[in-house]
Amino acid sequence: MKDKNHNGLHGIPVTAPDVVSGWYSNFMRYEIQLLSAHWEESEIAISNAWVDMKNHTVTEIEEYDDMHYSIYEYFRGVDGSTFCLDHIYKEFFPSLIRRSNLVVLVSFMEAELHKLCQDLTAKFLMDETQNSFVEYKKENKRRSKFLMMRNYLANRIGLSFDSFLIAKWNDLQTLYILRNNILHNFGKLEKYPKKLEMFIQGHSEITIAEHSNDIEIGRSFMENTLQPILVDFCQRMEKSIQVRLNDN
Repeated sequence: MKDKNHNGLHGIPVTAPDVVSGWYSNFMRYEIQLLSAHWEESEIAISNAWVDMKNHTVTEIEEYDDMHYSIYEYFRGVDGSTFCLDHIYKEFFPSLIRRSNLVVLVSFMEAELHKLCQDLTAKFLMDETQNSFVEYKKENKRRSKFLMMRNYLANRIGLSFDSFLIAKWNDLQTLYILRNNILHNFGKLEKYPKKLEMFIQGHSEITIAEHSNDIEIGRSFMENTLQPILVDFCQRMEKSIQVRLNDN
């Protein structure tokens, strides 16, 4: 069978067999590093924007007469008389950036797991219809996408998941709930399922604002929470794939 190219974020093609046997070591490892670097670049931009706002805010004074005048402040098109610049650059903009980064990372994992399902279908189900994954998705379209893919890899491909790996799958499903609330509710948590409540209790870098229900993500969320979850998950998935390959 001809190798099928698998293009990563960096645009370098990786052949399908390398992705199958070394999903983390040869591929996901570098993608996670790249996305982690992007998150850090975003944090640097947040810090620099705060410093720039403090140092380069434009102040204009409009005098009406000797006794009356108005003071206006502007920075990068943000009107300080309408918005509190400190709040915008310390809280509001950083929250938007971090939520956007979370959406990118979770969407990336969804896309790569989808590709993995396709690659493993081609590897292990060659004698069956190549649309088996497509059909499985249609039959399970009401399920969470991560749960659907987990069940497909376990029940159709034959991967084995220990309790540690199942816990990481659950973490991804919980992050997917956050991602959907960010996308569809502009960062506000509409539903608060028990597993999301437990996840937030165990990770101090993410909180839900008490009155607004805004999803707040801390600066260290990527380094302390998200990156370890992704690395642990991908390493264990690679081991599960290798066991399946050895059994084939």
